[in-house]
Amino acid sequence: MLAAFSYRMVTAQQGSAIISTPTPSAPTIPTNTSAVAGTPKAAYPPVVAPSAVHGIAADPGYPFEGIPWVRLGYGTCFDNAMKGELLKTTIAQYHSQGVRVMLSLCQWANDARLFDKNIINDVAQGGADAVQCGNEEMKIGKYNLGVPPAIFAKFYDLCQQAAHAVRPEIPIIIGANDPQVGGVDYQPLVA
Repeated sequence: MLAAFSYRMVTAQQGSAIISTPTPSAPTIPTNTSAVAGTPKAAYPPVVAPSAVHGIAADPGYPFEGIPWVRLGYGTCFDNAMKGELLKTTIAQYHSQGVRVMLSLCQWANDARLFDKNIINDVAQGGADAVQCGNEEMKIGKYNLGVPPAIFAKFYDLCQQAAHAVRPEIPIIIGANDPQVGGVDYQPLVA
């Protein structure tokens, strides 16, 4: 197995040798993008390969040591206030501390209202390092609406396209697809 590649070129020049050893460099990924022409470009931290992410803290108030990622829920997740300028400044503050942000966009309806571009574009403009488009979309219960597959697919596509229009290099993930995911959902699995 070839563990390393080294290339040397020796050129004789007036009795001396010049040795050139190129150093490999990682491909650069643009991190300074803007979705709308003429708007200022935001500076984002470099993208982290998904294989290098060892976890994400679900509660921003209690980070895990050695896990520089936090999950934020957009305003559609339990009606919290995380949207607009508050979303942007909160994510920028985490970035200034070296913490990456995965932003969850929870579905707020189970019909065409999910296609609201104002909400989807606000998520995209937030500056997150990863976006979760939807969560527990198949579940129906007190806190879950259950979204028909065709509607969810369109919602996911719109969310992904909007986020990649701003930061094409970030991962877009889908939330739990399972109608039973554990925790309070565990008992029906064993019954």
